[in-house]
Amino acid sequence: MKYKKVIISAVAVIVIGAAAIGLAVAKKNAAVPPSENPPIEMPSGEAVTAEEQAEVTTIDFSEAEEFIVGLSDTDITDELKEKLSAINVALENYLASRSREKCLITEYGFLYDDKAGNNITVKDLAASGDIQADEDILNYTDILYIRASDLAKYADNIDDADTKLQLFTAYNSSEGYFVSNDFYSEGAMLSQKDYESLVMSYKFTNGEVRNPKSGDVDYDGIIAATGISGLFDVKHIACDNKYGVAVIGSLEDTTDIKEYVCVLDNGKWTLGMEGLETSETPRYDVNMKYPNMELGLLPKYTIANYGNIQNGFSKYYDALVQLKLVKESDLPATYDCGASKFCYMEFGDTHLLGCVNLENKLEFYPVSSVEEAIAYMLKYDDDPPVFIINFHN
Repeated sequence: MKYKKVIISAVAVIVIGAAAIGLAVAKKNAAVPPSENPPIEMPSGEAVTAEEQAEVTTIDFSEAEEFIVGLSDTDITDELKEKLSAINVALENYLASRSREKCLITEYGFLYDDKAGNNITVKDLAASGDIQADEDILNYTDILYIRASDLAKYADNIDDADTKLQLFTAYNSSEGYFVSNDFYSEGAMLSQKDYESLVMSYKFTNGEVRNPKSGDVDYDGIIAATGISGLFDVKHIACDNKYGVAVIGSLEDTTDIKEYVCVLDNGKWTLGMEGLETSETPRYDVNMKYPNMELGLLPKYTIANYGNIQNGFSKYYDALVQLKLVKESDLPATYDCGASKFCYMEFGDTHLLGCVNLENKLEFYPVSSVEEAIAYMLKYDDDPPVFIINFHN
């Protein structure tokens, strides 16, 4: 399908300005004054296709490696325990120093930097100067980010009610894996089998990842679990065999968009988390509560990062009629919503996407589908707020 936008002379656009909104028919080489309030620029990210934005891409685990452990030939000594104790203190300081970033999460039980996209190892922290460690510790120590309550399943001296994620070192010795942290300094010795079981309890492969459709058991169950009522539009829904995520917008107030996490418990979907639309770090927040949830179930966008969600764009009506994008008889819009540099409006069967271009002018495109609207958005931003679109779900 060819992209189409209205062109009068060089270009026909609506100029965004603080004082007034009006139609600008720019003749060739005519200058249009810039906005006094430029649109919020979104951080650039990895480019994604319209299909990926419209649906969750099924996660590919083909390159996942089987978790393999094996014991070293080193012994646990009092001197080694003292060295590990110092490392544990340094790890707590490191975690505290990065707490405001809310990017350190757990992946398969290991410490992971979600911002950088990699695991954090003892060798990494030694290289950055955050810790000091001998060669044996560098070679044989893992950094775990787990709940003490999970460790307690394999050790009597660990509190089984301590459910907060915390850092532990796991030293690979000839006797097993010695797991300790600053609070549980006495540590626990786990066999190779128990250590593998502990780590794999944090695996996030919980069955097939899918996008359920209206009428499917999972779709109906997730929607019911959120407690949503009235007229609504499902903008994103994805699940596996344990967790589900939904982004739902009200059709009565299109600025009212909510994000939920649901949990499949004994065959029934229940509400796990709500209010994620207000979080600037939803991946972190979800991981802290559900460390074995596949974070790929969450939408690619973070709703809170786009500022205010708006509707009520009647100030554009005259211009849209003059541009012959809509008929006066089609007014008012039956749906409108906007965020960042985009707005989306429906006038019966006529659907329009507005995008602020590099010259700070709002260009409108007639679109015939969600996918086409997203394709236009991606021309302007790698990470657009696709939740403003009416998905008619």
